Amino acid sequence: GRYQKVLASSGLNAVELDEGERGRKPLSRWSRGTKEQFYLALRLAFIEDYCSQEHLEPLPVVMDDVLVHADGYHRLSAASAMIAEFAKKYQVLYFTCRPGDAEVLHAAAPDARRFRLDAGRVLMDAGGQQIV
Repeated sequence: GRYQKVLASSGLNAVELDEGERGRKPLSRWSRGTKEQFYLALRLAFIEDYCSQEHLEPLPVVMDDVLVHADGYHRLSAASAMIAEFAKKYQVLYFTCRPGDAEVLHAAAPDARRFRLDAGRVLMDAGGQQIV
C-alpha cells in the first residue's frame, strides 16, 4: 500500500503515516476511513496481546459497521481479509446494514455463518432457513 509504516510518539499523542518519498501524513490529514481502519487495527492488536497472556480465554469481538467509511473497494476488501484472518482465532460477530459490505466480508470468509434480518425474523443466509 501507499503507507509504509505508522509513526507514533509515546502515548499516541502524535501519530503520522509514513508515505515514503511523499513524506509523512499527520493524523489531522487522514480520511475518516483511514482513521477508523487504524483504530480497528489497534483494537485487534490489543485483543491479540491481551489474550496471549497466560490462562486467558479469547474474547468474543462484536463489530457494528466498522468498515462503513472504508475508502473504496480495495481498502474494504483488505480490511475484510484482516477481519477474516482474525476470526480464525477469535469469535467475531459483525453487524452491517450494508449488503455490499456483507458480500465483501463473505468473500473474505466464505465458511463463516451469515444471518440476516427479514421482517423481524432472523434467517440463516444459506437457503433462507428461519432461526428465530
